[in-house]
Amino acid sequence: MATARKKKGAQPKRAAYQPPVSYLRRTITIPPELNAAIDEQIGSQNFSAFAQSAIKRELQRLRLREWLAEREAEHGGEPPSQEDIDYVERAWRNRK
Repeated sequence: MATARKKKGAQPKRAAYQPPVSYLRRTITIPPELNAAIDEQIGSQNFSAFAQSAIKRELQRLRLREWLAEREAEHGGEPPSQEDIDYVERAWRNRK
């Protein structure tokens, strides 16, 4: 059985970069002015890290909002107590 000969000086073919399995690729559409503002602040190299951080903060904000709405519903529509507000403020300050 014959084996394929390598061309002299030929480089081995590189495998395409595969991100770690624990990450998924998503696509977003943003207006040009938002894109320009992002690039101005962080550059184009750090977009994924910036987007992950922004999404994480937004999810935390939504969970806190949901938690406050549950507390309000438990108290018959009354606004949250100062204790509840203090708890949320501590949670917000200590978020990572």
